[in-house]
Amino acid sequence: MTGDFFKKPFYDSGIEIVVPNAEKMDYINYKISSELERGIVNKETLKIFQNVIAHMQKDHGIEAVVLGCTELPLLLNDNVSPVPCLDTMQLHIQALIEGIV
Repeated sequence: MTGDFFKKPFYDSGIEIVVPNAEKMDYINYKISSELERGIVNKETLKIFQNVIAHMQKDHGIEAVVLGCTELPLLLNDNVSPVPCLDTMQLHIQALIEGIV
C-alpha cells in the first residue's frame, strides 16, 4: 500500500490515492498473510475490512478500493464492499486480452 507500483498510473491520471493508516495497514497485511494466503475466508475479517473501507469513504471520500493483492478478491468484491472494487488481477487480464499492455 505504500509502494508506487499501483499508485503511479492513478497519479499520472490525476487521481488521488488514499491508504489506510499504519495500524490498519498492519492489520490488513496480517490478515492477508495469516488467512487469505492460506485460503481462509473469515466473516469477521470481512466485517472489519468493510468497516475500514466505509470509514475511508466517509472520512476521505474514496470512490473505489484497489485490490492490489491477488488474495483480496477471496474476501472482497463489488457485492460486499461499500465502494466498487478495482481487482488489479482482473484488470491486468482484461488489458492483456484487449492488447492494451
